[in-house]
Amino acid sequence: MPAALIPTRAHSPLATLRRRAIAVALTGDRVACPLCGRTYRRFQRDPTGYDAFCPRCGSRARHRVIWLCLERWGVAARRGLRVLHLAPEHGLETRLRALPDVRYLSADLAHPRAMEHFDLRDIPHPDASFDLVICSHVLEHVEDDARALAELHRVVAPGGDLLVLVPFDSEREATLEDPAVVGAEARRAAYWAADHVRLYGRDLEARLAAPGFDVELDRFALDCDEATATRYGLRRDEFVFRCRQLAAASREPAARN
Repeated sequence: MPAALIPTRAHSPLATLRRRAIAVALTGDRVACPLCGRTYRRFQRDPTGYDAFCPRCGSRARHRVIWLCLERWGVAARRGLRVLHLAPEHGLETRLRALPDVRYLSADLAHPRAMEHFDLRDIPHPDASFDLVICSHVLEHVEDDARALAELHRVVAPGGDLLVLVPFDSEREATLEDPAVVGAEARRAAYWAADHVRLYGRDLEARLAAPGFDVELDRFALDCDEATATRYGLRRDEFVFRCRQLAAASREPAARN
């Protein structure tokens, strides 16, 4: 995981005052953030117009859909969850830490806000260490994602879940991954961002399943009604893949490279 995956949040007094002023200006109850529980007239738009975020906790559409999925799956109601949160986002981290009896760990390659720093291709934890791993917009940055997924399979406990979101081109049959694509501009054109190393296509589900996960595409953001999408500020193109670990009796150990 590259060091820049964790977004930087400003904590200066001026930035705090600005966030509070924006929250006051957006006072209302048309939309709601499921992470911090605040309501607004609308979410705050980012300068590109691509996304909208919560003025209170900074959650974006993908963070809100992650939490809504965890609630729908019943994962958020489990007590004593062992959680590994990769490239942690502030609002989601705060909400996860509030779960009952949770054992929470955040990790990134180098960002100082993460609790641990390691390469996703060599996770320094024993087999079956976590009941929930959140891997949102991380794998597209990782060279050799097959090895990273093998490691994630190894550390997810039987009955546990790996939740994956990545930039995803539903029109593309196969993932685009070309060693001839080098340099920021070429990667931006091919992979949608200068720091991505591939663009996933419809074979993503098979790639996630390869280490032994039972993979399901959660279509909540795509299929929910317009009122729900508006209420929670969801994007229809946020695809959430739930990768479930097999029960202990049927699990085959993932080989470590």
